[in-house]
Amino acid sequence: MGAESLVVEGNTYLADRFRSPEILSKTGISALEDDPPVEFEEFVFSDKYLNYGDVLYPQLFFILDNFYNPQKYRDYWLSEGLTDEEITPFKFRELVILAGYKSGKTTAIAVLALYELYKLLCLANPQEFYKQAPEQEIFITNYAVSGEQAKDTIWAHIKGIRGM
Repeated sequence: MGAESLVVEGNTYLADRFRSPEILSKTGISALEDDPPVEFEEFVFSDKYLNYGDVLYPQLFFILDNFYNPQKYRDYWLSEGLTDEEITPFKFRELVILAGYKSGKTTAIAVLALYELYKLLCLANPQEFYKQAPEQEIFITNYAVSGEQAKDTIWAHIKGIRGM
């Protein structure tokens, strides 16, 4: 299985192709140091961030937004038969998406990776927040059948979102 990674070291966004300040500036994301991160919906739809709402399929947006903010969908979950006691403790740590060919999975994963990177950059010291050693790198990794596929699909899509 191949992988491509984005690395966050302190508040520096590192990757082989994105080390230079001019490339970083094209992401529209910089070290934000202790600014509270915006909600996922604002990150996706706002022109200050991705402005990507017209590209991310509504069904995938629902899944991803629900992953980050399940309380927002309380009424939906109640209509599906869950009780308030079952909904209240929702806090997801993993997300598995099973979707068919050409269903927007690559776009969804690219948006997720960028949102996770954005949240890390909002922390003055992500290692301290995640109780890691100060020199420990934090990786955002995407996996595919091969390294080439990881690089040519999701990694390429991440770069394409912001025209890098």
